[in-house]
Amino acid sequence: MFVYYLHYIIVSLVSSLSIFKLKNTKYIAVVVFVLLVALAGFRGQVGRDYTLYIKYFNALTSDNFDYFGNKFLFYEPSNYALPYLLKLIFGREYFIQLCFLLFAFLGVYYKMKAMEMSNSFFLSILIYLTNFYLLHEMVQIRAGIASGIFLLSIKHIYNRNFGKFLLYILWACFFHYSSALYLFLYFLSPTSFNKIWWIVVLSSFSILSLLGINIFDLTVLSFIPKIQAYIELMKAGGDFVLINVWTSFAFLINFLLTFFLLLKSSLLIDKNKYFIILLKINILSIIAYMSFASMPVFAARVSQLLGVVQIILFPIIVYAFKEKIIPYTIIVFISLSFFYYYFIQLDFFKPYYTWIQQF
Repeated sequence: MFVYYLHYIIVSLVSSLSIFKLKNTKYIAVVVFVLLVALAGFRGQVGRDYTLYIKYFNALTSDNFDYFGNKFLFYEPSNYALPYLLKLIFGREYFIQLCFLLFAFLGVYYKMKAMEMSNSFFLSILIYLTNFYLLHEMVQIRAGIASGIFLLSIKHIYNRNFGKFLLYILWACFFHYSSALYLFLYFLSPTSFNKIWWIVVLSSFSILSLLGINIFDLTVLSFIPKIQAYIELMKAGGDFVLINVWTSFAFLINFLLTFFLLLKSSLLIDKNKYFIILLKINILSIIAYMSFASMPVFAARVSQLLGVVQIILFPIIVYAFKEKIIPYTIIVFISLSFFYYYFIQLDFFKPYYTWIQQF
């Protein structure tokens, strides 16, 4: 696990230089970008879903596979088009490895480009590095790209430009059909905010969740192929049961920090013009996790797709305290806690090696 530890330390230290070298942030970002793409793009079979993607890439690009038949609605176009193009250009021997590199490049690029909306590049990197980077770029590679594209589309929600927003979401759907749910977020007002109303809404869902009440039965949406597949998978594994979301470390961190920002919203609302829309979306990510608790995998995926806004939202906490050491300490602690959670407690990844070693 030494590679992961070293990578975390180097990326954290390099990105922290942006605190002292604000004018050089773009150069620091390039170094961080290369480090992040390298770890994810050149990894071997060190995490979940890796072999599944190899199976998909091989199957979808085989000569006898009819993608435009009855498979189009189940497999996103990116699953077929990008591997097929890389296979056509580079041949059968290397195209799968290059797929992982390309997906890592796009996932990291879109998210780091979106960090231009953040109040702190360093804090955004810390939040990204030990949570969404590990989940998206190292495991759920399609969701990683789609969520990054969504982050960039938030500017168009704020500017009320539905045409450009729609184009971004359609591009996100190219990688992950679940991105269609982002369309509903356009109807959230990016400038008006009723603090009391959102406190009541979040508190109400929290009480229902704490009481163990099944808020939403996902089976009513079983006519959607992807959701039906999730339902069948959960039933087969015996996991189609109501879970206690309050035992989730990631959920608790998200809930506590979001509720704190909600309480401090009057103070923070002028510190970042995207604060209102980011906060609303993240509250919805919490509500989604509680609402779909009867289907843990689906609940987690929807919550993560919405919760990616934390990369930009949480650094705003620096304006909630007079002493800046406090918010920086909070984010660093959360980052280290996530690192411990994934690598020590869950043992989420296998020892690191690169696919280059196979040649």
